Amino acid sequence: MVPYANYRETINNINCFDETKGMYGPSIYDGCFVFIGSTYVKFPMGWMYYSGYYIKNGVRTDFKDSLFIQENANNEWVFEY
Repeated sequence: MVPYANYRETINNINCFDETKGMYGPSIYDGCFVFIGSTYVKFPMGWMYYSGYYIKNGVRTDFKDSLFIQENANNEWVFEY
């Protein structure tokens, strides 16, 4: 049996400019985007990997990140770009 934890995401386009195109990864977020997970969801323990890119003022920036989801804990991934 896989141990579970609680997980949520916060994604925030800080310093949003008119030329901002968005963030592209597993999901696509266009424009001045803010997503704050309102509730935690049940998620299996282990590593969570993120990768993608965002375009801001015509400049593309690639990113990679990871989060270890800890058993019986509230885990949150916060990405501000």
